[in-house]
Amino acid sequence: MESANRRSVPRVRGRQGDYAWFPGGVAPIRDLSLGGVMLADREPLPLGSPVRMELHLGVEVVSCAGVVIRSEVDRGMAVEFLELSPVARKRLGAHLLQADVAEGRRRLTREVRVAADEVPSPPAPPIQRVPPSVPATPCRLGELLLRCRRITRNQLDAVAAQPRFEGETLVQLLARLGVISEEDLVSLFHHAYCLPVIDLRTIEPTANALRLVSAELARRHEILPVGVAGSTLTVATSDPSNVDGLNAVKFRSGHDLKITIAPASALHAAIDWFYAQHTRDAG
Repeated sequence: MESANRRSVPRVRGRQGDYAWFPGGVAPIRDLSLGGVMLADREPLPLGSPVRMELHLGVEVVSCAGVVIRSEVDRGMAVEFLELSPVARKRLGAHLLQADVAEGRRRLTREVRVAADEVPSPPAPPIQRVPPSVPATPCRLGELLLRCRRITRNQLDAVAAQPRFEGETLVQLLARLGVISEEDLVSLFHHAYCLPVIDLRTIEPTANALRLVSAELARRHEILPVGVAGSTLTVATSDPSNVDGLNAVKFRSGHDLKITIAPASALHAAIDWFYAQHTRDAG
C-alpha cells in the first residue's frame, strides 16, 4: 500500500480475539469467510483500496491480499479476497470449521438449558432393573434416558439435531456436549441392564478374540472383543443399546456375546491400542 494510506500511529490490537494486520494499521476481525473479511476499523481505508494483510487467527497466521469493497467511518471496512494461496485457504477453512463447531456447542448448551427450564425435571425414580437376558434386545439409548428421566424430550431433540463428527456415536456426542457424563452413562447401563463394568486398564484381549472381530468393525461400533470361552465371546461396549452393532459382531464372529460396559473414551483408545499391538504381533 502507498504511504498516503498509512496511519501516523498504528493501532494496537486488544488482548483477545482474532485480528488483521496491514501496513498502517491493525483491526479486530468482525466477520470472516473464505471470500473476505469484515474489519471493525474506525478509520477504514477508502473504497477500492488494495490491501495486503496478515490474518492472525489464534495460533494461525494467514497471508492474503484483497480490495476494500465497503468502507464506513467509525464502523469498519469489508475486504474481498483477491489472492489466497491453497495453503492459506486450507488454514482459513480449518479455522472456520473449528469456529462453527464451537458455535454449535454454545448453541446446543443454550438450547439444552432452555429445554431443561421449560420442563421441570421430577426426582429421578429408582432405575428399573432389567433381567440379564434382556441386553441382547435393549431399548434404544434415547428411550432409556427418557424412561429413567436422565434427559427431557426437548433436550434429546436438541441433541439429535446437532451434527456429529465422522463415526461419532450418540454416547460420545452426549458426553462431548456435557449433557450426561461417560461415568453416569456407565452407571445407568450397569443398573438398568445388570451388566458388569470392565476396567480396560486391567485386561489384555486374547489374540483369538481379536481375530474374530475385524478392527474396522470394532471401531465402527465401538465394541472391543476381550476373550473367548467355548461358543461365547466377551466384548466391551460403551453402549449396550447399540443392537445393530452387537448383532453385527455376533454374526461376524459366529459366537454368542457376553456384554460388559466401559467408558466411551477409554474404549476408543483401547481399540486403537490393542488392534495396533495385534497387527504388530501378527506381522
